[in-house]
Amino acid sequence: MQFPKILWKTASLAAISVVLAVAAQAQQKNDIVKLKNGTEESGRIKSEEYGGLVLDPEKGNSKTIAWGEVASVSYQNGEGFEAARDLVNQGKLEEALGELQDLLKPEAKLRSLVKQNVQFQVGTILLRTGKYDDSIAAYKALLKDFPKSRFLPEIGENFVLAFGAKGDLEGAKKALEELNTGAVAAGVESNFSAVTAVLRGRVLEQQKKWSEAFSAYNAAAATSGVTALASAQARLGQGRCQIAQGKTAEAETLFRKITGEDGPNTVLAGAWNGLADLAKADGRAKKDAGILTDALYMYLRGIVQYGPVPGESTGEYERALAGAAECFDLLSQVEGNKEIKARYARSRDERRAQLQKEFPNSPYLGK
Repeated sequence: MQFPKILWKTASLAAISVVLAVAAQAQQKNDIVKLKNGTEESGRIKSEEYGGLVLDPEKGNSKTIAWGEVASVSYQNGEGFEAARDLVNQGKLEEALGELQDLLKPEAKLRSLVKQNVQFQVGTILLRTGKYDDSIAAYKALLKDFPKSRFLPEIGENFVLAFGAKGDLEGAKKALEELNTGAVAAGVESNFSAVTAVLRGRVLEQQKKWSEAFSAYNAAAATSGVTALASAQARLGQGRCQIAQGKTAEAETLFRKITGEDGPNTVLAGAWNGLADLAKADGRAKKDAGILTDALYMYLRGIVQYGPVPGESTGEYERALAGAAECFDLLSQVEGNKEIKARYARSRDERRAQLQKEFPNSPYLGK
């Protein structure tokens, strides 16, 4: 069978593109750190710890870059990890897990710097697929190898999620205590205690101990040297507690202030989700389509505008999907036009299906 010349030409161009891509990867002689201000740094990363990324640049002295300034990192000899991470971002979790576990085998001779990233992704996939005990074990193995890990806050949050999914909130508290104790022993910066205080607040929220949770968030915000991220997360927690205690005006003021500040996507999505929760409750009580539509647009910010970047927590994104689905459901109930009612119902089902597909073990499913 003979192919037309144009198909041979197309196939040749595709092959050339693959070769060029492989060659480009092979020529990457340094680690590349892309910054949120649009610039990038190139050199050899010495370490990635809670306190920041330490880089030996091509020119000049070693420097520490705060994680709040980092947009992404590309590692020398990290192609295998980056390919697996792409699979995670595409939702191909089982396929990604197999590739990541292969990278952890001794014969893979994985660079220590990249190993930390691989271990974290393994733990996160196990969490997302509902293998909670395996996920906890994977994170503990990471902490044993990297006690000052860059992922300490994320590991703490995922401990809360995993133990919460198991219905073991006391286990979550114990895990956070051990995490904080281990960080102190390893010499991690003292402001990490604010992170664990925020996470303790989340556990207390799940136990509906609103006053105790609010106090935990106050303690986090008052920690010496508290990071901007932990401070913002503490204020979000305070707002949620205020809603639960009926202090809606105070919560709305707090959330609106946060939306006017510069911050990571997870924080801004959390503030808009908080405002959306308030508007949704008001719209439901009044059966007001206009208010419910406002709430819907607020939730959609957390999906479209402030969705999580790779490596960030997906909690607010999941919450936004669930909230948007509920708004569509409420709109379908108050709408009189049959066509529009059906359209709202389809949109509700689409958001629920998206949440189910992307996060089959999300705590927001069914809400």
